[in-house]
Amino acid sequence: MDQVSAVVKTFFEAFERQSNTFESDLAFQFSDPFMSADPNGGIQIVKTNDFLAGISKRQAFFQSLGFQFVKIVVLDETRLDDHYRMAKVHVQMRFEKNPGLILLRIHATFLTSRLSLYTIIGMVSRVSTIQECAQDLSGCVAIRRRDRYLAQALGVLL
Repeated sequence: MDQVSAVVKTFFEAFERQSNTFESDLAFQFSDPFMSADPNGGIQIVKTNDFLAGISKRQAFFQSLGFQFVKIVVLDETRLDDHYRMAKVHVQMRFEKNPGLILLRIHATFLTSRLSLYTIIGMVSRVSTIQECAQDLSGCVAIRRRDRYLAQALGVLL
């Protein structure tokens, strides 16, 4: 395991900030196009214009669920060569609506390029846990299997 470089930390700090504020600049942290994959073998190629069009939909969807924040922690960075790095991150999302809240934890691996500016050229993500909790965080329970569609939607929209 390599240590996480200052440039990768800074990159993901901006990614976190833009994810929390739904800034359109978030789209420009991705190459055009970029690849997104899930643990079930699903692969999606996304163009910048499509990503930009989806940001406002994402914001409305997240706010309807009581979106509070996204927290991103870079766990590991691996230098693949002079141009590419792989970053493993832990993402926590919090949604609050009365009478409780939802905590979503996602593990993701990003492939980044620094041919010009750092950009994400691909990502693989999986939802590791989803919990429904009382407002005071007591009594958290895993969300039922039928609610996994929500998890998949949130994971893809990350």
